[in-house]
Amino acid sequence: MKTDIIIPHVNLKETEELAINCVATIRAYSSNYRIIWIQNGGNLPEVIYAELAKCEETLVIKNKENKGFVKATNQGIKESSAEYIVLMNNDTEAARDWLRKLMKPLRGDVAVSGPRTTNPNQWQGKYPVQYGHTILGKHQMLAFFCTMFKKEVFTTVGLLED
Repeated sequence: MKTDIIIPHVNLKETEELAINCVATIRAYSSNYRIIWIQNGGNLPEVIYAELAKCEETLVIKNKENKGFVKATNQGIKESSAEYIVLMNNDTEAARDWLRKLMKPLRGDVAVSGPRTTNPNQWQGKYPVQYGHTILGKHQMLAFFCTMFKKEVFTTVGLLED
Protein backbone atom coordinates (compact mmCIF):
# COMPACT_ATOMS: atom_id res chain seq x y z
CA MET A 1 0.00 0.00 0.00
CA LYS A 2 1.26 3.43 -0.95
CA THR A 3 2.26 5.83 1.81
CA ASP A 4 2.80 9.56 1.51
CA ILE A 5 5.41 10.87 3.95
CA ILE A 6 4.92 14.57 4.62
CA ILE A 7 7.97 16.44 5.88
CA PRO A 8 7.88 20.19 6.50
CA HIS A 9 11.31 21.82 6.57
CA VAL A 10 12.41 25.28 7.67
CA ASN A 11 15.64 26.39 6.09
CA LEU A 12 17.88 26.16 9.15
CA LYS A 13 21.54 25.42 8.51
CA GLU A 14 21.90 23.52 11.83
CA THR A 15 19.19 21.00 10.82
CA GLU A 16 20.47 20.36 7.30
CA GLU A 17 22.51 17.27 8.21
CA LEU A 18 19.59 15.84 10.23
CA ALA A 19 17.24 16.38 7.27
CA ILE A 20 19.66 14.65 4.89
CA ASN A 21 19.87 11.70 7.29
CA CYS A 22 16.06 11.61 7.58
CA VAL A 23 15.65 11.28 3.81
CA ALA A 24 18.52 8.78 3.52
CA THR A 25 16.99 6.49 6.16
CA ILE A 26 13.55 6.69 4.51
CA ARG A 27 15.16 5.65 1.24
CA ALA A 28 17.10 2.82 2.90
CA TYR A 29 14.18 1.35 4.86
CA SER A 30 11.07 2.07 2.78
CA SER A 31 9.24 0.95 -0.32
CA ASN A 32 6.07 2.05 -2.07
CA TYR A 33 6.25 5.59 -0.73
CA ARG A 34 6.32 9.20 -1.82
CA ILE A 35 7.93 12.02 0.11
CA ILE A 36 5.99 15.27 0.10
CA TRP A 37 8.60 17.80 1.18
CA ILE A 38 7.38 21.24 2.14
CA GLN A 39 10.19 23.78 1.97
CA ASN A 40 8.76 26.28 4.43
CA GLY A 41 10.60 29.46 3.47
CA GLY A 42 14.08 29.90 2.08
CA ASN A 43 15.65 27.76 -0.60
CA LEU A 44 15.86 24.00 -0.67
CA PRO A 45 19.53 23.27 0.03
CA GLU A 46 21.18 21.45 -2.87
CA VAL A 47 22.39 18.61 -0.65
CA ILE A 48 18.82 17.88 0.51
CA TYR A 49 17.48 18.22 -3.03
CA ALA A 50 20.11 15.70 -4.22
CA GLU A 51 19.04 13.24 -1.50
CA LEU A 52 15.36 13.65 -2.40
CA ALA A 53 16.17 13.00 -6.06
CA LYS A 54 17.36 9.49 -5.11
CA CYS A 55 13.95 8.56 -3.62
CA GLU A 56 11.22 6.51 -5.30
CA GLU A 57 8.96 9.52 -5.75
CA THR A 58 8.94 13.06 -4.38
CA LEU A 59 6.83 16.18 -4.52
CA VAL A 60 8.47 19.40 -3.35
CA ILE A 61 6.24 22.29 -2.32
CA LYS A 62 8.10 25.60 -1.97
CA ASN A 63 6.66 28.31 0.27
CA LYS A 64 8.23 31.75 -0.05
CA GLU A 65 7.84 32.26 3.69
CA ASN A 66 7.59 30.06 6.76
CA LYS A 67 3.87 29.29 7.12
CA GLY A 68 4.41 27.26 10.28
CA PHE A 69 4.18 23.52 10.88
CA VAL A 70 0.39 23.16 10.74
CA LYS A 71 -0.23 25.12 7.51
CA ALA A 72 2.74 23.49 5.78
CA THR A 73 1.63 20.03 6.89
CA ASN A 74 -1.91 20.70 5.68
CA GLN A 75 -0.49 21.60 2.25
CA GLY A 76 1.04 18.14 2.12
CA ILE A 77 -2.13 16.42 3.34
CA LYS A 78 -4.13 18.15 0.58
CA GLU A 79 -1.66 16.81 -2.01
CA SER A 80 -1.74 13.26 -0.66
CA SER A 81 -3.33 10.54 -2.75
CA ALA A 82 -2.18 7.61 -0.60
CA GLU A 83 -4.24 5.45 1.74
CA TYR A 84 -1.77 6.16 4.55
CA ILE A 85 -0.14 9.46 5.48
CA VAL A 86 2.92 9.87 7.70
CA LEU A 87 3.62 13.24 9.28
CA MET A 88 7.35 13.27 10.00
CA ASN A 89 9.76 15.77 11.49
CA ASN A 90 12.82 16.38 9.35
CA ASP A 91 15.15 15.31 12.18
CA THR A 92 13.60 11.84 12.56
CA GLU A 93 15.29 8.66 11.37
CA ALA A 94 13.38 5.79 9.78
CA ALA A 95 14.19 2.26 10.94
CA ARG A 96 14.02 -1.15 9.31
CA ASP A 97 10.43 -2.13 8.45
CA TRP A 98 9.08 1.08 9.98
CA LEU A 99 6.14 1.64 7.59
CA ARG A 100 4.79 -1.88 8.07
CA LYS A 101 5.13 -1.57 11.84
CA LEU A 102 3.26 1.76 11.85
CA MET A 103 0.57 0.30 9.59
CA LYS A 104 0.04 -2.87 11.61
CA PRO A 105 -2.11 -1.42 14.44
CA LEU A 106 -4.29 0.60 12.02
CA ARG A 107 -7.21 -1.82 12.06
CA GLY A 108 -10.85 -1.23 12.92
CA ASP A 109 -11.30 1.95 14.93
CA VAL A 110 -7.55 2.61 15.28
CA ALA A 111 -6.82 5.44 12.87
CA VAL A 112 -3.41 6.74 13.99
CA SER A 113 -0.16 5.17 15.16
CA GLY A 114 3.36 6.25 15.98
CA PRO A 115 6.64 4.95 17.35
CA ARG A 116 8.13 5.64 20.73
CA THR A 117 11.18 7.81 20.74
CA THR A 118 14.44 6.23 21.83
CA ASN A 119 15.79 9.55 23.11
CA PRO A 120 16.11 9.24 26.92
CA ASN A 121 15.75 13.04 27.22
CA GLN A 122 12.22 12.94 25.79
CA TRP A 123 9.14 11.97 27.80
CA GLN A 124 8.61 8.72 25.89
CA GLY A 125 12.23 7.69 26.33
CA LYS A 126 11.78 7.62 30.10
CA TYR A 127 9.55 4.54 29.91
CA PRO A 128 10.86 0.99 29.49
CA VAL A 129 11.11 -0.25 25.91
CA GLN A 130 8.07 -2.27 24.88
CA TYR A 131 7.84 -4.32 21.73
CA GLY A 132 4.69 -4.73 19.71
CA HIS A 133 1.98 -2.12 19.94
CA THR A 134 0.01 -0.57 22.77
CA ILE A 135 -3.36 1.13 22.59
CA LEU A 136 -3.07 4.40 24.49
CA GLY A 137 -5.56 5.28 27.19
CA LYS A 138 -7.82 8.29 27.43
CA HIS A 139 -5.25 10.64 29.00
CA GLN A 140 -2.18 9.40 27.15
CA MET A 141 -0.76 10.99 24.04
CA LEU A 142 1.12 10.06 20.93
CA ALA A 143 4.25 12.08 20.16
CA PHE A 144 3.92 13.81 16.81
CA PHE A 145 7.49 13.45 15.52
CA CYS A 146 6.47 10.54 13.26
CA THR A 147 2.79 9.69 13.09
CA MET A 148 0.88 7.54 10.59
CA PHE A 149 -2.77 8.24 9.82
CA LYS A 150 -5.32 6.53 7.69
CA LYS A 151 -6.13 9.05 4.95
CA GLU A 152 -9.82 8.75 5.89
CA VAL A 153 -9.09 10.60 9.16
CA PHE A 154 -8.50 13.81 7.22
CA THR A 155 -11.39 13.28 4.82
CA THR A 156 -13.73 12.62 7.78
CA VAL A 157 -12.64 15.18 10.39
CA GLY A 158 -10.69 17.66 8.30
CA LEU A 159 -7.18 19.06 8.34
CA LEU A 160 -5.02 19.97 11.34
CA GLU A 161 -6.15 23.05 13.23
CA ASP A 162 -3.91 26.03 13.93
